[in-house]
Amino acid sequence: NGRISAWEGLVMLATMFAGTAVHRAERGQITRRAGAAAGGVVLAGALAAGTWHAAPYGWNAQVVWCGAVIAAAVAFAAAWRLRDRRFPAWATGLGTISFSLYLLHPLLLMVATQFLGATGREDAVTGLAVFLVVLVAASWASQRWIEAPAQRLGRRISRPAARETAQQPQVATA
Repeated sequence: NGRISAWEGLVMLATMFAGTAVHRAERGQITRRAGAAAGGVVLAGALAAGTWHAAPYGWNAQVVWCGAVIAAAVAFAAAWRLRDRRFPAWATGLGTISFSLYLLHPLLLMVATQFLGATGREDAVTGLAVFLVVLVAASWASQRWIEAPAQRLGRRISRPAARETAQQPQVATA
């Protein structure tokens, strides 16, 4: 939850573009081989960049970075393999609000610490339960009343405008 280095931002951007390559490969817009190559290059680059930049902090930092990147890649691959299966409603609901969860959790942690004085050390189980309930409720509201309407607006704006077709003149025959 602190500032990240430029190289970490570039790794995140490359990861998003790798996801786009996988999406295009699934849709037949590029070959599966090209999609896999893009993913492989991004994964190798992320591992190399993390290993290089974490070197001053010792091998433990390198292992942590590489472990996190590999765990994320494995989680993505597992979810991709299971993409055609049915999931419980609660799981897909969490998937729907996941971006809001990601955006709101640091804000909620700051509010809990600064304004409520909660550090999580007093009663960890109760504090965690309250935190999760409030986080999920706020994320649901954010997704429903902000994110979903914004997505609908974006889709509506990006649709091609309906063109008025001119009437073709009728050829007069005598």
